[in-house]
Amino acid sequence: MAKYAEIKNGKVVTISFDPRTGWPQVPDTVFPGDFENGDGTFTRPTPVVSTTQIDAERDRRLLETFEFEGRIYQCDQEGQRNIAGAKSMAADAIALGAEAGAYDWQRLV
Repeated sequence: MAKYAEIKNGKVVTISFDPRTGWPQVPDTVFPGDFENGDGTFTRPTPVVSTTQIDAERDRRLLETFEFEGRIYQCDQEGQRNIAGAKSMAADAIALGAEAGAYDWQRLV
């Protein structure tokens, strides 16, 4: 079934399947809010992301786990304290002469 779009100021405002509208036929992938590029193609606008959404995604990721050197690490508050402690131990190991890429620094401290 053919799809037709009402386009105002280069923006698709309405979609119809009725050819009697007199609107131009558009591809099935066109939706209200899309922009007409002037060459028969259309572009979907970049979604607006709020700071609240960004904060929520950051918080979600902070509660996930990650893997390093085959070991799984948690990122909750306790996990973050453990990571901070390991960072401190790594800094001490560097001060004691640990070489780059040597992850067995726990034995040096």
